[in-house]
Amino acid sequence: MKFQIRITALLIILVVIGASQDWQSANLLESGASVSASGFTAFPQIGLVIAIQLLIFFGARYWSKWPAVVATSLAAVLSLLALSSIFGVIFESNLNLISAKVAAATGIADWSSQQDAIHNNQTNHLAIWLTLVASSLLVLWSLRAPFVRRAAKPSTANEWLN
Repeated sequence: MKFQIRITALLIILVVIGASQDWQSANLLESGASVSASGFTAFPQIGLVIAIQLLIFFGARYWSKWPAVVATSLAAVLSLLALSSIFGVIFESNLNLISAKVAAATGIADWSSQQDAIHNNQTNHLAIWLTLVASSLLVLWSLRAPFVRRAAKPSTANEWLN
């Protein structure tokens, strides 16, 4: 069980680190201001995936085997559905995570026109892939939780008295 806890905690930490980084940033030509979007800003469902996985992880410890299997399977499906929209956007050739912020700052709504108003457009592919791989592994790793045996320590009479 300790191994399950450690790996789950490590994967959650990796997802949080990757999603809190700036995934895309750029500078506006006219004002010189910088705009950026982190993973949590661009895709709020990453927080939902983390919350679902934490709830399932702690819930699977207290449910009996088959309810834990059903709940974990449903949580995995919900998490993968939440992540599927991220995969769809990331695999596009023209990533425009900061489009809404540039539109608010410049008044230009079309991304192809916005590219004329920004410079130094940078995308942090390492943070994006770290988040996606760690969150996918977290979902797959959570499927293991109902099958992990907890080591039961026999209680002694002195423990109940103290």
